[in-house]
Amino acid sequence: MPSARIREREPGVFQITVELGTDPTTGKRLQKFYTVRGGKRKAEREAARLLTAAQAGELVTPDKITVGEFLELWLEKYVQRHCRPKTIENYTYHLTKHVIPCLGHVKLAKLKTLQLEDYYADRQASGRLKGEGGLSAQSVLHHHRVLHEAFEHAIKWGYLLKNPAQHATPPRVNARDPQVLTEDESFLVIRAARDTRYYLPILLAVFMGLRRGEALGLRWPAIDWERKSLRVQEAYIQLDAGAEFGPTKTHRSKRPVTLPEFLIDALLEEKVAQEARKVEFPEVYKDQGLVCCKPDGEPWPPEPFGKGFSTWLKKLPVPSITFHKLRHSHISQALERGENLAVISSRVGHTSKAFTLDRYGHALTGADAGLAARLNERIQKGMNGGENGGELASSGPTPEPLCDTNGGGMEAKAGPDAKTAPGKGPKKLRIQARNLRRGRDSNSR
Repeated sequence: MPSARIREREPGVFQITVELGTDPTTGKRLQKFYTVRGGKRKAEREAARLLTAAQAGELVTPDKITVGEFLELWLEKYVQRHCRPKTIENYTYHLTKHVIPCLGHVKLAKLKTLQLEDYYADRQASGRLKGEGGLSAQSVLHHHRVLHEAFEHAIKWGYLLKNPAQHATPPRVNARDPQVLTEDESFLVIRAARDTRYYLPILLAVFMGLRRGEALGLRWPAIDWERKSLRVQEAYIQLDAGAEFGPTKTHRSKRPVTLPEFLIDALLEEKVAQEARKVEFPEVYKDQGLVCCKPDGEPWPPEPFGKGFSTWLKKLPVPSITFHKLRHSHISQALERGENLAVISSRVGHTSKAFTLDRYGHALTGADAGLAARLNERIQKGMNGGENGGELASSGPTPEPLCDTNGGGMEAKAGPDAKTAPGKGPKKLRIQARNLRRGRDSNSR
């Protein structure tokens, strides 16, 4: 039966010894030793956690498992069970093609932060699998995030006491403003696409901010004609093995979005066209309830659809962008118009307003200029007496004159239109005003 004991080696440093029984082949005691820095209560909590793991048979001797073995275990026990298909594919690729070949032989318990730093530098210098050169800073940063997540599970499962990626420094990624279309360019694209198969998907991206997979996975039952809205609840995603329907990118991506009248009309037009094709080609048409589909009702594979769109777009006098950049254009244009940040973030299914602001903060320049222009109008209106001009100014109490004209020796009250008499310039007025204040102060004393 496993047991654990605590010994204070020095002030604030405790050693936990976990007894795992005896080795059946050698008869030697099987022990594991851990060091905890901090108070005794922290050591007691850690000892209880380790003991629970040992009793469940989950406490593997650290020097017997390598980084590669653990990462394969993590992919099987956690990633395969809890992540989206695209995430599973992504994590598996980066770990099996890059991390495990480079770090897989290292004992997990012996992995140091410096080794991770060296790995990041090596991948940036010569990490490309095809051809020469290294990976981008963004790709290496992704490796760092995946490893950090994996090692956090290693701690939970009792393989590690601390995360070696916690203090590793990944390469710095220089933030770049996403390439987007202006509002005029967006409408040019929409008009050009009017009689093409890209028309409706473009409308959903430009006016609703839908992702490619969300647009291609949208079904007619998700549209509420009475409330004039649609609900994003699934996506048609591209995998190496082919395309398949699956969950949205995040739980926040499942969202209702209000439809503009123009888009409602376009959807009704497509609905009528699909019903006509069903009647005309009953043996060929395969109805899957999709809004954006092939002429025979089959879904459009996202990858070929995206490549076809990019090829078609090159014929137009607009920047060459991917279909996904239409979504970026929707968000950027909304921010430039000064729309509410919370509404925009919710509408496009972002995880938080902070993410929207961080990713699309460049678009606020236009919104800030608009705010300044509106503020300037209000300032001008207020300084000129409001909407009623001089009537508003004359309706208030008469302002007290700067100086007492009866006894102060001033021949005329200074105002914006008053002409200063000879010898009564601004300096003279200031001197007289100062003398009057001094006279009032002496009288008060």
